[in-house]
Amino acid sequence: GRARRARPTPAAPGVSRPPAMGSYHYVVTAHPPTNVTHAVVGSFLGPDEVNLIVAKCTRLEVHRPSQAGLQPVYTVPLYGRIATLELWRPPGERTDLILITTERYQFAVLAYDGTKGEVVTRASGELGDAIGRPAEGGQIAIVDPSARMVALRLYDGLLKIIPVAGALAGSARGGAAGGGD
Repeated sequence: GRARRARPTPAAPGVSRPPAMGSYHYVVTAHPPTNVTHAVVGSFLGPDEVNLIVAKCTRLEVHRPSQAGLQPVYTVPLYGRIATLELWRPPGERTDLILITTERYQFAVLAYDGTKGEVVTRASGELGDAIGRPAEGGQIAIVDPSARMVALRLYDGLLKIIPVAGALAGSARGGAAGGGD
């Protein structure tokens, strides 16, 4: 008869077997994204400074204008593709905050902490619902001009309203600063 190739015996539960030669895979992005998907202008790094904030797929770039042109200041990698980007300033803030939503219905509110010299997350969470068909025209986020609420169109026929007062501005700011006035 014909010789049969021996099959490897399965590993016991919880025991991993070293992979066969050549089966290691390393996945990495060779080049950072270059396609600009969103751009906003505001005072993100300081109250008397104008900054250009550019979203490039999974990265957020903060630029500062200078005599030589735009100077990159920060590049913030994000876990998720940026679906919306809004810049807004709640009452009592000296600088603008960034609201980002991702294609997988996550959100983050980012701020610049001048004392630490870094971009910090003020709030983040899940926006998805169990029902609903994703919006055909893509997600839309709008911040109320007086920064009282955020309106989100994530699904066809549904409008999600998030009150900002305690959820995104006040309580997160108090917790991040380590105390109140």
